[in-house]
Amino acid sequence: MPGNELSRIDLNLLWALHVLLEEASVTAAAARLHVGQPAVSNQLARLRELFGDPLLVRDGRRLVRTPRAEALRMPLTEAVARIGHVLVGDASFDPLHETRCFVVSGDDAVEVTDLPLVLQAMQRELPRAGLRIVSIGRMVAAGGIASPEIDVALGPRSAFPVGRFTPLYRQGALLALRSGHPLANKKLTRARFNTLRFVDTWIADGRPGEGHKQVSAQLSQHGFVRQVALTVSHFSAAACAAAESDLVAGLPERVARYYAKYMPIVLKPFPEPLTFELEMGLGWHERTHTDPACRFFRALVVRALSTTASKAGPRGR
Repeated sequence: MPGNELSRIDLNLLWALHVLLEEASVTAAAARLHVGQPAVSNQLARLRELFGDPLLVRDGRRLVRTPRAEALRMPLTEAVARIGHVLVGDASFDPLHETRCFVVSGDDAVEVTDLPLVLQAMQRELPRAGLRIVSIGRMVAAGGIASPEIDVALGPRSAFPVGRFTPLYRQGALLALRSGHPLANKKLTRARFNTLRFVDTWIADGRPGEGHKQVSAQLSQHGFVRQVALTVSHFSAAACAAAESDLVAGLPERVARYYAKYMPIVLKPFPEPLTFELEMGLGWHERTHTDPACRFFRALVVRALSTTASKAGPRGR
């Protein structure tokens, strides 16, 4: 029915319809609504007039739903549940039956290394909920962590100058070279580093991310030169380019080790005295801070990821 007609409808009738369609009995509906049978019969008459359909018809000693009533039953049940969730809030939140889709922003390194752990936790604790990942670029374009599109974001602390942040783990960076690269088995000195050509990764809506800024600052401070031959928007693309050429890619440590399992690349530390490490964590806006579903989801992510703290193993060759 048109939205402008909704104000003329007694919303108590819709609750009565919900109960009548569930019970298919005036007597049972009256008991559940705590009113007399004549009152429910009167409501049913008004509902029949409103919908232009008998809704419930007699079949011997029982009432059966018409096709129109059957079509109304499920949408009405869902609408009643949603209204109850809005009114009751915290008390109505049930993680085992929560069906909302949580939206997380992160780069593709986060998608590869962190999200599988989050999904495992969701299968146990939020089995009916969904998960949608949006890129850092999308979050930036939508207004940052304050965007109503975003529930939480995964990234370095410096990426969240406003809002709230919970640290999860610290992560360094490694260089990826193809296994047959001329320097694959040699120590990287400053002189050798300065002869390399690099794949650069700009993940923030076509701009450098926080890790990139840290790397650039240290290179400049210690007199290193990075010759950029290719710029991409995903770490996976950078790793692929390094595997198939003599270009070198700088990658977050955890995702670099993941790619090295499946790609013909070797991993090497940055030359001394370069040291890169970011505090990675979960960021969110004050807008979602007290929402019961978001609060539960954040705690789930923290439990899933806070013990992963860069179990890196040997630090490259």
